[in-house]
Amino acid sequence: MDVSVKIDSLSFGGSGVGRISGKVVFVPYSAPGDDIKVRITKDTKGFAEGDIVEFISASPLREEPPCTYHSVCGGCHWLHIPYKEQVKVKEDIFKDTLRRIGKIGPSIVLPAKPSPLELNYRSRVQFKVLENKIGFYKRESHDLVEISECPLAHPLINRILKRVREIWPPSPSYISRVDISVSPSDGNGIVSIYLSERSDFDFNSFFRRLAHSIPEVTGLIFHYGREEKISGSSYLYSLEGEFRFRASEGSFSQVNYQQNLKMKDYILSLADLKGDETVLELYSGGGNFTIPVASRAGKVIGIEVSPSSISDALENARINNIKNATFIQATAEKGLKEIQNSKV
Repeated sequence: MDVSVKIDSLSFGGSGVGRISGKVVFVPYSAPGDDIKVRITKDTKGFAEGDIVEFISASPLREEPPCTYHSVCGGCHWLHIPYKEQVKVKEDIFKDTLRRIGKIGPSIVLPAKPSPLELNYRSRVQFKVLENKIGFYKRESHDLVEISECPLAHPLINRILKRVREIWPPSPSYISRVDISVSPSDGNGIVSIYLSERSDFDFNSFFRRLAHSIPEVTGLIFHYGREEKISGSSYLYSLEGEFRFRASEGSFSQVNYQQNLKMKDYILSLADLKGDETVLELYSGGGNFTIPVASRAGKVIGIEVSPSSISDALENARINNIKNATFIQATAEKGLKEIQNSKV
């Protein structure tokens, strides 16, 4: 069924929001101000979903997306909308979420800070593999869209992706996923390949060929279940302000290097630490915020459930000569109880 819809706003999740006879309808890749014909793909008692069939009149907000795969690969939802508008919408969605779920008024929300880079900012990208294709899944499917490059990815990631494809095994049916991570400050990268079945493929030769053509690749890690084989290094290092950080392959790290630097400076300015405080950080990861905060506080306790992130955090404290940070490997709930019981 095709119906006419006027898009009024954008929702959490990326779809545009309109109404049909009072019922909310979510339309992917639409923009506020679009007047469109929509084909309904899902109709429930509370809401409907649909795809754009035809533009009656396009929103003045629309611009040409900087990606040939936009609306096809299932990744970015808002590349057809100016970045300044995206930031504003994200701030509004956050305020609305706090209001609806937390019953918290919007007055406490500070203005959203835009990223220094709109494109080429991602330092880590996960690619799916199907037969001899590498790319991303289409929206809400396991149909794979093969891509040559991603405009959000750091240029080194796109260079590595191109070379990986060039030296790809003839029939890599046993490969299900490829992750590429880079350090924007050091200019190095590591590649993680996930296998769906065992293979006698010469992984060391693959690494030598990859590193020979792209010397910035310092590590290659193959995963099969809980088994892994490592050629080169499984760590990346990053210089972030006055501190140096290690990130293990597979551990969480912020994917926007420049925005992460801004976040650290912003947090430190808001905290206005005097040097005698005890600071508690939940979900502390590899010490991304813990380390700079510890350099200005009396004591910092970080709680993190991931063993590899805890290992990174301890190493990052060591290489930055931070001696007043304690890390607890536990869920946030258990870590807080441990602190309460032991008075860490």
